[in-house]
This record gives sequence, structure tokens and C-alpha cells, in this order.
Amino acid sequence: DLKRGEPVTFTDQDVDDTGKLGDLMAGYLQRQKAAVESDLKSKHPDIAPDAVQRLLEAFVTADGTKQPTTRADLLVRMPESATWLDEALAALESARILRANDQNIELAHDALAQRIAEARSADRLAMINIERLVSDALFHHRQYSSAFLSPKDLTTIRLAQMLSAAG
Repeated sequence: DLKRGEPVTFTDQDVDDTGKLGDLMAGYLQRQKAAVESDLKSKHPDIAPDAVQRLLEAFVTADGTKQPTTRADLLVRMPESATWLDEALAALESARILRANDQNIELAHDALAQRIAEARSADRLAMINIERLVSDALFHHRQYSSAFLSPKDLTTIRLAQMLSAAG
């Protein structure tokens, strides 16, 4: 386990032994995520099993790139996290998964965003697509006062609802 301020060094041999850097980052992310989940679960037994994954997803766009956010925005998006959010953020920052400045919190490395996006469940992907459809429709409606969700968009939303209900 890494502590804030300790240098992290990967040798050529480490990379050769482990594989590509993306694979190395994926393994590191999984280990750190599991450690944070375990620690949070011991202190907050009612925490959702995917809480840390969902928290990490808040820092990733629908396209799998980094997305800075604020603690306040996280609480709006994940109100159930109020009791454990600060602990999780501190642990993820200590593990160098996240970094914070005066205004925002973001993933520490671009490579982490794609790894987090790849771990999204089918339900989460469907919800992200629905959020994007609705957001785009609202933007166009505000701009042109005439755009609404298309029949294709509504079908996509209905299919996602059925998948979510079946899953």
C-alpha cells in the first residue's frame, strides 16, 4: 500500500514482467479499489457493493476520458455517499488514483479513465447513454425550441428500462 509522498518507481523489468503499462495500471487500480472497498465495508456495512466503482465512474466521461468534478457535485450525483465519501476520496487520493486541487478532484492518470470505463456494467452503460440522449435533447430544445427525443431515442430508453428490470 502506498502512502502520500512516497515515490513510486517502475523499472523496465517491472513493466516487462507485468505487460503493457495499461495492464499494469489496470492491476494497480483493481488492487487499490478492492482495498478501499474492503476498508469502507468494514466501517460502513450497508455500503453498496459497487459504491467505489460508481464513485470512480463519476470522474470518467461517457467516452472514457477524465472528467474533473467537485465534492459538492459528487454529493448531488451520489447522495447515499454522504457518510463515506470523504473517507473514500482520501483513500483514493492516498493511493494516487485521484488528485485534488483547490477547486476540483480528478483522476491522477489519463490511463485510469479508460480502465474505469471498461469496468462499467451493462446497466450503467445504458443509463449513461440515456443521460446523454436526454442531455442532448434538452440542449437542442433550449437552442432551437423545437427538438425533442426522437422515436429511436425513446426506443433506446425503453430497451434500457427493460434490461434494467430484467437484470
